[in-house]
Amino acid sequence: MIWQEHPYRRLIEAETHARPVLPMTPPIRVRRLGFMSADGGADLRALHEKMADIAGAAPQGPSWARQLDFEHDGRQVTWELHNEFATITWSGPADEWDDRPAGIGLELHDGLLVVLATRIDVIPTETVGEKALAGFNQLSLCYSQIFEGGAEAATDFHAGKDGYTRFEVAAGAAANSVSG
Repeated sequence: MIWQEHPYRRLIEAETHARPVLPMTPPIRVRRLGFMSADGGADLRALHEKMADIAGAAPQGPSWARQLDFEHDGRQVTWELHNEFATITWSGPADEWDDRPAGIGLELHDGLLVVLATRIDVIPTETVGEKALAGFNQLSLCYSQIFEGGAEAATDFHAGKDGYTRFEVAAGAAANSVSG
């Protein structure tokens, strides 16, 4: 069987990889939420303008600032507008447990539909400890070495009680090269 390439495949691929991920240094806690509009997109276009105001971005045409990066209260925030959804990612200190920090625009997403919620804890140790592993569903635990053995990552791909799918990353020897 020969697969036919979708006419928009290259555009889709470019959209998927268009935005750089900001570097980070452990220990750090990262959260990402993805939202879809219940009305087919108008909510996202309106949200785009409001998030640009928070980020201090000025309008620059029809495709302006699809990635907005800003800092607020020690958190690095990235908001991205994709074609059919938007994501907001924020990072802060490892002891940051607030799921809805004020001032980064999360309240503007009320009324939208959550399609993803991810929490990544990056720690500067060589291995993911037993305490962190104990919180995962052992039947679906995925525990791997990454960065040629310089780091480890663990997840069970299930949303926890807080609604987030959790990833634990022990950056260890790769601590200086880990990025979002």
